Amino acid sequence: MKDDILIRYINKHCTATEEKEVLEWLKEKDSRQRLFELEQIWGLKTEMRFSDKGRMDEAYRQLSGQLGLSKQAEKREKPVQRFTIGEWWKYAAVLVTVCLFATNLFYITKEEPEAYNTVVVPKGQRVSLLLSDGTTVWLNAESRFSYPAKFSEKYRTVTLEGEGYFEVAHNPKCPFTVKLPMLNIRVLGTKFNAKAYLDEPSWITLKEGSVEVSTLDDRSKERMSPNDQVYYTVSDGLVLIRSSAQTNVDSWTTGDLRFDNKTLKEMAKVIERRYDVKIRIMDSSLVEEYFTCHFRKDLTIAQAMELLKETRRVDYRIEKKTVYLYKK
Repeated sequence: MKDDILIRYINKHCTATEEKEVLEWLKEKDSRQRLFELEQIWGLKTEMRFSDKGRMDEAYRQLSGQLGLSKQAEKREKPVQRFTIGEWWKYAAVLVTVCLFATNLFYITKEEPEAYNTVVVPKGQRVSLLLSDGTTVWLNAESRFSYPAKFSEKYRTVTLEGEGYFEVAHNPKCPFTVKLPMLNIRVLGTKFNAKAYLDEPSWITLKEGSVEVSTLDDRSKERMSPNDQVYYTVSDGLVLIRSSAQTNVDSWTTGDLRFDNKTLKEMAKVIERRYDVKIRIMDSSLVEEYFTCHFRKDLTIAQAMELLKETRRVDYRIEKKTVYLYKK
């Protein structure tokens, strides 16, 4: 898929034919990861607040000189007061490269540089963060979260790939936005859970307050009330579930795992992240079997499997870091 079409899709300027092409392309493996990365980089266009193009060119020349990057892109003439895809990829590439070397991503502005931190949570781990505005975030295993060291006075924007539970500090003058791979969440102050792993449907569950969830192109939006859930896939689009029964969406933040009428396939992915293991369901008839159970945070993987075995529907075998599940 060409980048210029994706950029038009992100900016809501694509044709109906192009939109159809993008939606078909999003069904392919790794496509959502690429769109998410492009959306994040293109988002620098509005968030970097460069004072002028000359200042941006100078910053690029200095950074590319230090890093030994090619300057071929500089030879192309660009219209004044208009930044093209090529330019933004050029500057974004420098910034991302600097990020790899310096851990933090610095935005070039007239004011003080704005440092972005990125937290990557491995399997078997959880992390809690207190952001500069007083917002608390819990991150689940296999999550990636980027946030500024200090929020600006006009907006608060973070990005999440994976699962996070947010208790957002109330500030009506400064909206809080969470950018997910396929959705955006806008709030003023609230408590909600966002689950957005790249290989799974996205789920947003609101505990307190009110949030607006929208697709990246803003063509589909839903305003949520407490206990509502929003479900999203490329094929189904945005689906609002009013007053869902999912009351324990934040239980994972304490280390507990609660499954309420979940399929074994759904449970397997959560258990894999929690215990850093690989689960193989050996009998296909088990995949869509539904279970309700609670694993305390102090349980080992063997103890958790023993509890599952007590349902009298599943047996298991553990070999190193692989768990095999069989029909009992």
